[in-house]
Formats: sequence, C-alpha cells, structure tokens
Amino acid sequence: MGECHGPPLRRREQGALGKTGPAVSLSGRLWGDTNGLAPTITPSGGYDKESYQASGVTFPAPGCWEVVARAATSELRFVVFVYPKTYSGAGRPCQDLADIYSQSDAVVLATSASERPDTTYAGFSWYTLNVSRSWKGPISVGGTFDLLSDADAEPRITPTARYVLFLARDAGRPWRIICPFRSVAIDDASRQLVRPTDHQRGSAIITDADVASLDARLADLAK
Repeated sequence: MGECHGPPLRRREQGALGKTGPAVSLSGRLWGDTNGLAPTITPSGGYDKESYQASGVTFPAPGCWEVVARAATSELRFVVFVYPKTYSGAGRPCQDLADIYSQSDAVVLATSASERPDTTYAGFSWYTLNVSRSWKGPISVGGTFDLLSDADAEPRITPTARYVLFLARDAGRPWRIICPFRSVAIDDASRQLVRPTDHQRGSAIITDADVASLDARLADLAK
C-alpha cells in the first residue's frame, strides 16, 4: 500500500461548519479511480437543540480518499484512508466482565504460534494461536484459530506469553478481539497473576487481577 497523504486538516469558515443550520454537501475522489466513485453523506436527525450535527459518511470502495464538505460559506477538506468493512474492529460492548462475556463468540486462553503481516494493508497482522483453555465458543482446547489485529490499536501478541482473549467473529469476517484496550490480559508465567498489556495502562481493566479468580468467574459465567 502506498502512502496516503494530503493537505493538513483545515476548515475555512464564515460561521461554523457542522452547526445546526445549512445542509452539508459532500464531494470527494478516490485516488487512482477512473469510474467516478463518490462518497455519500447521511443527514443527521434529532440534534435540533444541539450546537452541532452528527452525520455519517459512506465510501463505496476502500483506498485513499480526498473529501470536501461544504455548508453555506464553510468548507472542510481532509484526506483519509478507508479500509474494507472486513477490517473493522469487533464493535461489541464491554461494560464489565459479564457483559463482555455475553457479547463474545469465544473466550479462550491462547498462545501465538505465528505472526505474519497482512499482505494487503500495512499496519495489520495475522496471528495463528493455539488454545489451551476454552470458556466459551467453538474453538476447542488443542485447536487453533487465526486472528486479525490492528497494530496501531491493539496490543502485540508475543509467542512467549499466554493471553486471555474475548473474541468476536461476524459473518464473513475474521476473529477480532473485543475492546482490546480493556480486555486483553497476559497469563503470568507464575500462574499467579493476570497482568494487563502495555496498551491497557491507565484504562479501566475488566479482567480480574489473578488467575484463579478470573478462571472461577469465567467458569461461573459459562454455566
């Protein structure tokens, strides 16, 4: 994948782009496209009493997009790289341990057997993991599975540690970690402690601090 760079994010205004009032129009181009593809904007609703409007933007294809949004005399230009939906995160809620367990399609203790960079999009990696404990889902003890990981948003899975993973797999998509900043925990070699990954420091961790307690709570949720 080549570099996707554009002008700095900026807004030219006489007023304010995005505030309640003028409708927002959107135009854009996909770099390298010759078919006239264009993004579309979904108007917002229910923000009549707010000082802003939240709108959705849909891109018809992945790649590097240059986008211009206009509202009256206001203008916003930006460049963004769009990934396919199959590369999006799990998108499941994780309020607490019970919640993330119920939202998971699988909950396992696993060790990385291999890591390989994604050949299509930089910044993503594929892991093959071996399962040594399973609290939920179709992946049995002794089995393996492939996990897609975003290196910029998820902790790296090293081959020297065992990980407690709460996983989701939507139709047509690979296994992904749910709320990786809050849920991924390393099973300490001493079998006494579950310690958070570096990405979790300062975040509200939802896993227990010791192996026995976490195992007992997950086993109870599995009943």
